[in-house]
Amino acid sequence: MYIESPALDHNAAGTEEHHLHNDKSPKLRLLFASYLILIVYGTLYPLADWRIPATGPVQLLLAPRNDYSLSDIATNYVIYIPAGALFMTVLPGRSLIGRIAAAILLLGGLSLLLEMLQTLLPSRVSSITDTILNTGGAATGALLAPFLLKLLALTGRVQQIRQAHLRNDAIARAATAGLLLWLAAQWSPFVPYVDPYAMWGALEPLRQALNGAELNPQRIVEHTLELTALGMLLNATLRDPYTTAPWLAALLGLGLAGNTLIITQQIYPERVIGIAAAIVLTGVLQGPMNRRRAVTGLVLLGLSMLIGKLWPPFSSGGATFNWILLKGQLLHPLLGIRDLLDDIWPFCALAAFAAGALPRRLDWFTFTVGGLLVVGYAGSLEWAQQWQPHRYPDITDILMAGAGWTIGHISATSLRSALPHKQTRTPRRALARMPHDKKTTVSACNVNETT
Repeated sequence: MYIESPALDHNAAGTEEHHLHNDKSPKLRLLFASYLILIVYGTLYPLADWRIPATGPVQLLLAPRNDYSLSDIATNYVIYIPAGALFMTVLPGRSLIGRIAAAILLLGGLSLLLEMLQTLLPSRVSSITDTILNTGGAATGALLAPFLLKLLALTGRVQQIRQAHLRNDAIARAATAGLLLWLAAQWSPFVPYVDPYAMWGALEPLRQALNGAELNPQRIVEHTLELTALGMLLNATLRDPYTTAPWLAALLGLGLAGNTLIITQQIYPERVIGIAAAIVLTGVLQGPMNRRRAVTGLVLLGLSMLIGKLWPPFSSGGATFNWILLKGQLLHPLLGIRDLLDDIWPFCALAAFAAGALPRRLDWFTFTVGGLLVVGYAGSLEWAQQWQPHRYPDITDILMAGAGWTIGHISATSLRSALPHKQTRTPRRALARMPHDKKTTVSACNVNETT
C-alpha cells in the first residue's frame, strides 16, 4: 500500500537548497574570513614603505597599462572565484539574486579599496583593470555557487553513482577532500595551453630518459611512496575497495593529462615509474579500510614527505629560513597556487588516515593534539632544510600543513552527508502526543517506509 504525502514532497523539494545554504558552521565563516585575509595580504604585500604618491590615486588607478600578461589576467580573475562562492555560503537570506548582487558589490568594493591602497605602495602597480577582473571572478564564483551546491547535493543519477561507488563516513569524506586537493594541484595553475609544441615539450624528460639520461632514485622512491599513499586514500573512499588499483590508474592518468595540458609542467620518468609501482603496490594493499591500512597510508605519506624534504642527508649548504608569509608564492602567483596545494593536500590526507587509525572518534581534543603534532612535524622538516642544498625553508609550508589538517578535520567531522538519511519510524507514544495535522503527515511517512 502506498499513501502519497504531498506535504512531505513539497517540503523536500523546497528545503534541499535551503538546507545546503543554511548549513553554515562557524568553521565555514572562519574559512571565508581567512581567505579574505589572504587576499588582503597578497594584494598589499610587502606591507612596507608606505608613502603618498606625487600623482593622485585616482589617476594612478585609471592610468593605462600595456604590460599585462596571461598570468596576470588569470591570477586576478581566478583568485576571487572562491571568495564569491564562499560569500554565498555564509551570507544569510533566501534571495538568490540579492546575495549574488551583494557578493559582486561587496567583493568588488573590497578589490577597489585594495587597489586604492596599492597606490601608496611604490613596489606595487594598481589598476582599475585588476578590480574589473577581481569583480568578474567574484561574480563567477557567486553565480557558480548554486550549481556547485546542487552538485554537492548529488541528486538523481549522480547520487546513484555516488551511492554505488563511494562511502560516506568520516574517513571517506576527509579522504575525498584530500583527493580533490591533489587533483587540483595537478591541474594548477588552471591555465590550459593547448599548443602541440608545448605538449611535445612536456614529454622532453621522457625522451631524454630513453636516450640514456640518468634517473634520480630518490625521486622514484618519493613518488612511489606518495602515490601509494594516494592509493590508500582512494581505497578509503570506495565501497568496493578491491577496485582501488584501476580507479587509481584512472586518477593518475587524469593527473598526467593535467600536467600535459598546463604550461610549464613536464612529465618526468621518475614520476612515471612511481605511478607504475604505486598501482602495483595499491593492488597488493587494497581491501576493506581498517586501522592497519589507515596506519599504512599514514606511514607511507610521512616517509614520502621525509624523503622529499631531507634527502640527500645534511650538508653544509642551504638557505636561511624565510619568515615572511607567501613571499615565494607571490613572486609567481600562478605557480604559487600549485605550491600551496602541494603543501596542503598531504596533511589533509593525514587527517583522513588519522580518522581511521585512531581508537577514538575525531573531536576537538584529537584535532588540537594532532594539529600540534602535524605542525611540529612540518616545522621540523622545514627547519632542517636550512642545511639542505637547493632548498627554501619557508614558514608558509608550516602554516599550510596546519590548513590541510584543518580541512581534513572539518571534512571528517562537520560536513553533512549529501546522501538521503534513512528515515526512522516515529514511536506510537510520540505519535499520540502530536497534533492531528502532524500526526497525519508522519503516519503517511511511516506507511511509505514500510511499502
